[in-house]
Amino acid sequence: MAERGRSQQKNADLSVRDWMAARNAQARGEPRRQGARNGRRLDGQAVLDQTLAGARGAQDALTLGMGDKVWAGGNAIGDALHGKDLVRAYRDREAAERDRDRYDEQHFKTARIAGQVAGTTAQVLALGPAEGLVAGGARMAEAAPLIGRELAAIGGAGGASGLSGQALSDLENHKFSSLGDYAGAALGGTAGALAARSGLGSRSGAIDGGVTSLAQDAFNQRLSAASIDRARTAALLGGTFGAIGGYAGRNWSNGLPRKVKGDLGEDLSKLRSRARGQRVKTGDGARKAQDVGGGYTIPDHITTDDAGEVVNIVEAKFGRKPSLSKNQKKAYAGKIPNYRVDHFLPQDIGATAGLGLAQFGRRDRNTDQAPSSNSPKTGRR
Repeated sequence: MAERGRSQQKNADLSVRDWMAARNAQARGEPRRQGARNGRRLDGQAVLDQTLAGARGAQDALTLGMGDKVWAGGNAIGDALHGKDLVRAYRDREAAERDRDRYDEQHFKTARIAGQVAGTTAQVLALGPAEGLVAGGARMAEAAPLIGRELAAIGGAGGASGLSGQALSDLENHKFSSLGDYAGAALGGTAGALAARSGLGSRSGAIDGGVTSLAQDAFNQRLSAASIDRARTAALLGGTFGAIGGYAGRNWSNGLPRKVKGDLGEDLSKLRSRARGQRVKTGDGARKAQDVGGGYTIPDHITTDDAGEVVNIVEAKFGRKPSLSKNQKKAYAGKIPNYRVDHFLPQDIGATAGLGLAQFGRRDRNTDQAPSSNSPKTGRR
């Protein structure tokens, strides 16, 4: 009994760090080895520990924290087969997993965070195939590429959307966020809008969420390791809402009647012309037939500059597999030097809808995420 008492006292005197280290080593089934220089572990062992910590971080993020429970349950079943009580074995195994996570967070923080970021990235990427159940199609080779002025307009619209979302959040919560929160929301909205060119609402929503969260922490001078975790949560939430909106937008636009698709393509094409700084011609001659030699083509609209000089003769298309007519091909081949083809896809509608839904959904984000200059808690909601 005296020997047992001395053993218990010795265990009680162990520091928390040593106890967690021992528990972690026991869970891995490997003793901790010391290197010859400064008492550090051998380089090979250090690399292994960092890799395993990163893998566990990725598992926790990818499984939303359920991986530890599944792992503990599997090991508890094995313990039960060897005569242990199943419930108690599960509790012990789950506690060991939690201890190991805490040890990783304390000693291999960078590796664990990197793993968690990788796990969240994998989650967001996995949303893409779900969103793509409605095919987005491929853009026509003849379609005119975006110019810098258009990209600036898209980014500006995204930034304005981010600002509007932040203002709506403040209105709903009867508060006024810091200028840093508004700047972060604008930056996130801009990044998300530019990412929408990919055609994936999940991607644009995730980028908007992650960039907004990090930017708000940076502008409010509260960047820390916890900022990465908040950004991961915001990216996953934005990506999830974005995927839902992306699927809905694709499905809606793809199911439109042919004539309505044509009208939608024309409206989007006119918006594009205005984003380029051009005027859309109206009235007589707005859709004047254009001679292409041996025939003619009627454009969807004609654009001019401020002086009234014609800039582009525009043909607009919408859909997954549109094609140019014989005379339109002649016009594109050079019969009309300033001929421009615009092609819009269901995935363009999906990405736009996804970004909007992501911003709408995140405005109700938990107010516990970050402190603000105006109140103890804030963040774009």
